[in-house]
Amino acid sequence: ATTTPFQVTIGAPSQLTIHTPPPSSVNAGAPFGLTVAVTDPYGNVESSYSGQVAIAITSRPPGAVLSGTLTATVNQGVASFSGLSTTTAGPGYVIQATSPSLAAANTAPFTVAAAAPFKLALVVPPPNSVEAGVGFGLSVVAEDVRFNPATDIGGLLHDTIDIGYTGNLKNGDEVRYDNGGGVSVSPLVDGNLYYVNVVDGQHVKLYADHSLSGSAIALAGGSGENQ
Repeated sequence: ATTTPFQVTIGAPSQLTIHTPPPSSVNAGAPFGLTVAVTDPYGNVESSYSGQVAIAITSRPPGAVLSGTLTATVNQGVASFSGLSTTTAGPGYVIQATSPSLAAANTAPFTVAAAAPFKLALVVPPPNSVEAGVGFGLSVVAEDVRFNPATDIGGLLHDTIDIGYTGNLKNGDEVRYDNGGGVSVSPLVDGNLYYVNVVDGQHVKLYADHSLSGSAIALAGGSGENQ
């Protein structure tokens, strides 16, 4: 026997559901979006609902701020958010969606990665005074344009290093490269000595020869510290 056709109707709207989640990883400052659906207890989208949905970060690195339009009107049961961004790199971001009388919804944790490397920043300066011929250290890190540490400096394809302040560095001074336990910055070799050519009060070039002859060393990729 076969029944006559019957209809299953959607239940009353009771909750929000993350309909389209943000990417699992986005770059700092890059726009991203998500959509939120109004559903019944079984996940069926309530297309007749026309209220508003607000979003906010509930888990984030210290100081992180979510930018963009954070309130949207539901259309056909779905609220769409686009052009969202944050400039603080780090893991564990969670966005919560809320609407009056409806159960809130949370995104899965996602990561905001540092943007493309923009410059090398001085972390530990050289000493104010060193004995001639004695090696000394300094430390620089790659940063993106928003000052987030950039772990992949493959984009720094040049031979001039911005260390912020050259201090008492002089042409021919000897420095030793230490990758800090990370992946070496190619073609620098962990533990090797290199020689400084001071370009100006902020920039230096490195040479393999004390006479500073030939071409300066061009950084080709990797991550670590220069000391």
